[in-house]
Amino acid sequence: MSRFSMYLILIIIACLTGCSLDDSSTRGRDPWVFRINLDDRARCIVLALNDELWAAYDPDRGALYKVWKGGVRFRGPVFDLLHGVQPNSMGENAYIFDPQERTQWQLKVNGTESMVVPEYLGYIWKENSVILQYAIPLNNGQAILIEETPEYITKDGRPGFQRVIKTENMPPNSEISIATAFQFLSGRDDVITDGAFTEISATETDYSWGTGFSLKGEVRLNANAATVIESYFEPKATAHIPTDWREGIEAEDKTAGQSAEGATGLADAATDLETLAARGRNIIGENDCAACHSVNKPFIGPSYTLISGKYNLTEAAVDDLAEKVIAGASGVWGTRQMTPHPNLPENDARAMVAYILSLTPDSNAELQPGVVVDYYDI
Repeated sequence: MSRFSMYLILIIIACLTGCSLDDSSTRGRDPWVFRINLDDRARCIVLALNDELWAAYDPDRGALYKVWKGGVRFRGPVFDLLHGVQPNSMGENAYIFDPQERTQWQLKVNGTESMVVPEYLGYIWKENSVILQYAIPLNNGQAILIEETPEYITKDGRPGFQRVIKTENMPPNSEISIATAFQFLSGRDDVITDGAFTEISATETDYSWGTGFSLKGEVRLNANAATVIESYFEPKATAHIPTDWREGIEAEDKTAGQSAEGATGLADAATDLETLAARGRNIIGENDCAACHSVNKPFIGPSYTLISGKYNLTEAAVDDLAEKVIAGASGVWGTRQMTPHPNLPENDARAMVAYILSLTPDSNAELQPGVVVDYYDI
């Protein structure tokens, strides 16, 4: 056996015994790459990279929309037969979050800069990794090809996000830059790239768990080569985020009961109606409300925006309507009886009503042809 063959065998043995290879068991779910409507955004590409880190891309902008811990709450007709709701990301904090509709990409050719929106071409699989593919059209009829491989990484026990962005067919005297924004870093050193990073702004914010560092900037990608962008985040920023939204509600109720003697839940301790409303949106999706209501279209019952146009968001209105949700009633919107919900906790009913009354009333709402007009009371 030659020395080269022996050396090659030793390398293979070392990799098999010492390398940490990704497999499906390390991903956040199976399948771990899928397209869904997410947070009211159409057809997002969602990656369950790990239990500790999810990512979502907006293909219409060719942009990274969000990186977070908490997963996705699957709801809507496809998942739980509820209408008027869609899947949403869970978790209070996002490591990377860009809700804007603008593009993140800038192209510079012969000194002329322009904002561009890459055309999404799809994705391919390679060794348990996913590669997103884009193209930026050029004036000469050709196109710059872009491939991005996102991955979950760690350093010193801290969760991280890696983007390997490869460019091809870039003409001479051209540059591509991508806007980036990171939250919940420990400092500037938590962002590492072999591209050219230009800092735009940096801020420090004090949270209950400590100080978080936010950084915004642009990364100029390497021409016709790969560029690596790594970011590492403060794990304490997500220590309080539940893996399921209901866990958070239970924790809030428990805390409220401990903070005031004799209190038994959030309704006895919290008077902030906006906080209630934030809870209510999730709770509505877990109940049968969508069987008779939608947000802005009259159905069997009145739309939420019709209801919010009739009642102001006050403690009295929330208490009154929550009682009707639990007991059932009729008379305000017609003679049809609203289905009672005797097993619904009062705290949940108040939160649901608070969310409905927090919505902007729809002054243009009207009955649609074929819609039941004998509304019940709420």
